Amino acid sequence: MATFKAGFEPALNKDGYARLTFKGYSVRKKETEVTDKETGEKTTEKREFITIDFDCLGKVRGTDKEISIATNFDYTPETQLGLTLTAMGFNTGDKNLVVDEEGFEVQACEEDEDGFEVGDDISTQIETFLNEVKGKVYIAKVAKDKDKKKGYYVIDVETLKLFKK
Repeated sequence: MATFKAGFEPALNKDGYARLTFKGYSVRKKETEVTDKETGEKTTEKREFITIDFDCLGKVRGTDKEISIATNFDYTPETQLGLTLTAMGFNTGDKNLVVDEEGFEVQACEEDEDGFEVGDDISTQIETFLNEVKGKVYIAKVAKDKDKKKGYYVIDVETLKLFKK
């Protein structure tokens, strides 16, 4: 006799939001074969990206599913990484902005004992934040990806927010 099991379907609240528990993040590598249009030469392109991983509560007990937001490492408030982190509660603050000698707003830098400028490391701030919010519960709208026909679920980052009862 065959053993059947229930497939994943997200449990939704009355507003259509799914319950997502932040599990952590991982760095992944991908190799893609690229063909030069002029010469026809094939090369391998290596890329790294980060996945921000959530555990989505399934409608049926035991069918929870990991859903990830994949993005590159570029952080600005407008990038996929920036939008995701902001929705999760990350804030760099603009308190470190000063006007430079040419009249442009730039991030203030401190000088070390040798007179070299030392700025805040955004990478350390992001990593610290992601480690601090591990295990926190968020809600967001999730849906099957329309671009891929494999049935992957994606998180609507614009609806992602901390879950409060």
